Amino acid sequence: MKVLIVGAGAVGQVYGYHFKKNGHQVDFLIKEKYRHTLQQGMTLYDLNRDKHLRCPLQFRADHLVSDWPARHAGYDVIVITIPSNALRQLPFDQLREACKQTPLLMLQPSSEDRTLLQQQLPGVVIAEALISLIAYQTPLPDRNGDTLAQSATPEGICFYLPPLAMPVSSESRQLATALRQLFHHSGIKARLSASAIEDSAVPSAFLMTFLCCLEAADWSFDNLSANPQLLKQLAQAQRQLIPNHIPAGIKHRLAQWLSVWLCRPWLYRLLLKLSPAIVPLPLEAYLASHFRKVHQQTRLYMEDYYQLLPTTEIAELLALCRPRNH
Repeated sequence: MKVLIVGAGAVGQVYGYHFKKNGHQVDFLIKEKYRHTLQQGMTLYDLNRDKHLRCPLQFRADHLVSDWPARHAGYDVIVITIPSNALRQLPFDQLREACKQTPLLMLQPSSEDRTLLQQQLPGVVIAEALISLIAYQTPLPDRNGDTLAQSATPEGICFYLPPLAMPVSSESRQLATALRQLFHHSGIKARLSASAIEDSAVPSAFLMTFLCCLEAADWSFDNLSANPQLLKQLAQAQRQLIPNHIPAGIKHRLAQWLSVWLCRPWLYRLLLKLSPAIVPLPLEAYLASHFRKVHQQTRLYMEDYYQLLPTTEIAELLALCRPRNH
């Protein structure tokens, strides 16, 4: 396949590496200011096999482009890897022209983004998938913004692929099947789904509400564990929000169980204690570094949640997710 990846950040580079390794042509649509750096090649580290960053993986994009291609460019799919706030600012006139004969794959777990693309790109075949990996630039700053062991840590993109298959969906079964094969044969587990956005709704709601409280705790797991008020706010908001995001077919069967048994402060404390030992990366530093950069996306999701469910509990969490200029 001939693939155009929009955005050459950590996620885009990891997917690009896997696609190219499997023999696909990979081009990146980038901002011109990043061209020189990316032309030098990209260095990745696979944390599933190389926890100590001793085996760099090198690759180069086939082409780096700064302008949206005309429809005759011949791409088989355009993959959008940028965050939701950047997606909502895309030049849709140019994207509309580029996608006249090319399907689009969105990786943003948002029904609002899906609706926006449908409105702005009428007639374009759209597929959805949920990012199932963790990827970040190394050396990784700690939660205070100081670089961790820069002298001992090589530069590059670290990535971790959990043992979960990413859901892929589209109104076009043929497109969904082709994309599932693209990922799966490239070494990234994938499965067909009735709706990748619905599959991601509960995890996304859990993560975004958690991030609000983690930010209020200065991005510290210990601070959050020791703050019963924040944990109580998190539990109350999730008990309201999560049942509204469970797919209708299983809503009545799982909503009560999820809200009563999973959204509890003691469980949060247990997860905060165990997760750094389970995940082979500095999780606390990763969350602080990555979600500070995409802070606007977190706030955007929380605003969407508040529009869906305008309760005091959701409003309190939205207030914790302070505007960037705060």
